[in-house]
Amino acid sequence: MKNSSNLIWGLIFIAAGIVFLLHNYGYIDAWEVVRTYWPLILVAIGLKILWDVKQSASAKVIGEPSKQDWDRTKSGQAGYRSTTAADFLSESNIMGDVKVTVESENFKGGSVNTVFGDTKLDLSKIIVAEGEHTLRISGVFGDVKIETPQNLPIRVSGNTLAGDIVIREYKKSGIGQSLSYQSQDYETAQKKLDISISQVFGDVKIY
Repeated sequence: MKNSSNLIWGLIFIAAGIVFLLHNYGYIDAWEVVRTYWPLILVAIGLKILWDVKQSASAKVIGEPSKQDWDRTKSGQAGYRSTTAADFLSESNIMGDVKVTVESENFKGGSVNTVFGDTKLDLSKIIVAEGEHTLRISGVFGDVKIETPQNLPIRVSGNTLAGDIVIREYKKSGIGQSLSYQSQDYETAQKKLDISISQVFGDVKIY
């Protein structure tokens, strides 16, 4: 746990150094970045505290590992991969990737939050419930990749401090980028999905 804590603080200081270096070269306004994203530092610290508590509790439990833990052991990586038919997605991870295949036939959106790790969602098989539903993605370090049904009306708002943004056939690259996309039939569609993505460091790709 000590090594984990040192890693988190090391990454925070590296990120801060990168931000102020880019500020010195005139690429971004460091103070505007701090004003916008400083709550994420509190989130990272809070999640780290919760992680330590969880790890301490887990260390006291003796028994067979769960399937999820077994999958982690086999892959040799933090994070997890799962398939779910849940109608509402609620996933979070502090250190490691979140990789989820959703097969819901009445999908109503949800949220995914990460601190250090990629977010990969396969939504290609979902059927969205009647109405407009929102999926919110947020993270600090890591890439976001989401596969959506090509015939599904979507509206996407994506932003990243450092990384590329790709939403179907549209792309932006560089520092402090944001990109919005809306299907032509979105406003009149009876079933539609609004995707909101806020990433600090990492690429954002929606297909």
